[in-house]
Formats: sequence, C-alpha cells, structure tokens
Amino acid sequence: MFTVALLTFAAVFLLIFSFWSIIRRAQLSPTTSLKQRLRRMEESEWDSQPKEKARNIFQKESALERMIHRLPFQGPMERLLEHSGTRMSPTFFTLLNIASFATGFLPLLLLKSNLPLASGVGALAAFIPTLYLHYHRTKRRGKFDEQIPDILIMISRSLQAGHSLAGAVEMVGQMMPEPAGGLFRMTYEQQKLGMRISEAVASLPERIDSIDLHFFVTIVKMNNEIGGGLAETLDKLSETIRARLQLRRQVRVHTSEGRISGYILAGLPISTFAIIYILNPGYLEPFFTNKSCQYLLYAAALAQVVGLLVIRNIVKIRI
Repeated sequence: MFTVALLTFAAVFLLIFSFWSIIRRAQLSPTTSLKQRLRRMEESEWDSQPKEKARNIFQKESALERMIHRLPFQGPMERLLEHSGTRMSPTFFTLLNIASFATGFLPLLLLKSNLPLASGVGALAAFIPTLYLHYHRTKRRGKFDEQIPDILIMISRSLQAGHSLAGAVEMVGQMMPEPAGGLFRMTYEQQKLGMRISEAVASLPERIDSIDLHFFVTIVKMNNEIGGGLAETLDKLSETIRARLQLRRQVRVHTSEGRISGYILAGLPISTFAIIYILNPGYLEPFFTNKSCQYLLYAAALAQVVGLLVIRNIVKIRI
C-alpha cells in the first residue's frame, strides 16, 4: 500500500510539473501579455474601441480559459494574482489548486482509506497556492510602501522643475525599481493610449493594495478638480508617510516576541505529531482508525487555527 501511495504521489507530481512547464511557456509569450493588458482595458470605463478589440481577442481563448473566466470566484482570484505581482495566469492557478488537492488527497486515501481525513488534508494542500500569493502580495506591498516617499519626492521635484504630471510619472517608471517602476510605467503607457493622466493614476490601486497609494490618488484627483499646489502637498504627504513608516517599524519590533511565540505555538504540535508518527507509526494509529480520536484531532486542529488567529489579531497593530 505504501508503494502504491508513493507511485501515486510521483504521478501527481509529474502531472503538476508538466502543467507548469506548458502554461509557463504560454505565460511568457507576447500574446498572453497582450491579453492581460487588454483585459484591464476592457474592465476600465474608457474608450469603447479598445474594449471591442479586447473582446475580439478574448474570443480566441481556449474553452478551458473561457470556462475558468466564468467561475464565481474569478474576480477575487484575478485581483489577488494582480496584487501579488506574479506572472501566474488564472488558468494555471486554478489547475495548480486542483493538482495540490489531488497531491494531498490521493496518497492519504490510498494509504489510510479514510475519506474525511484525506479530504481535509487535500483541502489544506489546495490552500497552499493561495497562501503563496498572499505572501507575495504582502511582500510586494511592503516594498512599495517603502518606495512611496521617494516616489512622491521625485514627482514633486519634477513638477517644480516645470514638467507635467505625465512626465513625472514617466520619470518614476524609468528610475524606480520594481514594483513601483513597473506600475508607473504601465500608468504612463495608459496615458499614451489616450487615457487622461488623472484617470490612469486613479487606476493604480487596482494593481496593488496600498493605503498610502490611495492618499496619493486622492490628492491627484482633488488637484485635478479644484487646483492648488500639487508639489507642496506631495512634499507634506511624503513627510507624513515617512513618519508613519518609522512608527510602524518600531511597533513591529515591539511585537516581534508575540509573533514568534504564535508561530512556535502553532508549529510545535504539528511537528511533534509528525516526528512521533515517523518514529512510531503504531502509537498514533488510533487517530486514523478510531472515530472518537479523529474528532479529537479535528478539534485540536481547529483550536490551533483559532489560537493562531487570536495571537495574530493581538500583535497586529495597524498604523
């Protein structure tokens, strides 16, 4: 039985790798990049002609891509993919979730013949790609928040030198590293395609979730409607954001002990259970065969998740 489970795991792994290789090649093609840009144009509320061109190109998508695009959770999934900054397509992400579920479900079902336990492990495995995207989204947002003060200063100096807002956005796209550089380059490209620069800047929060960016967008909108000194306002906003970032770093240092304690308390039971199972599998056999022990195991797992969430809420202080 163990050999069958091992062979099944190897087969599922090879299947995932094959899917990844095929779809990764498609992701790097110019056609895929064009589709992603035109989809953003189709979802925006400007220029009906590009939207019609986008629909014509989307008609050439495969049946699988069209089916996945109609899924009810497609909107939040695409937004998460966009905010994470990964080049993973929605089709590949959906297939990766299915393959992850199969990787956790099939070996355990064949090895233990326990459908509820295999389903639970498969569901946890299917959630791993989403956790990966959440991690990249948080990491990308943190890098962008560190870049925001420099971006505002750069735009302010460019405006004071006599450049337009579009020229300042272009300069930020050329001089700033990722992720800010790519975001502002795309904003400038939208402006070159006919979108007003204020509308192009207003579309920035659709590609990254940042509170400081919302402040910048709001100031640009207000300046476009009522006028005023945009450069001076951006200088003051930059100083405010720098002070807030410094305070956030101090809070993170003071709450580091609580965060580490939460990670240790969450990982210690899991690692202990795994070590005991490897050293003496028969000792934990009742947890896989006895229903009362299985309910206790499920209750312990739920208590671990609830405890970790409580600790996170305690140490998570928003600044």
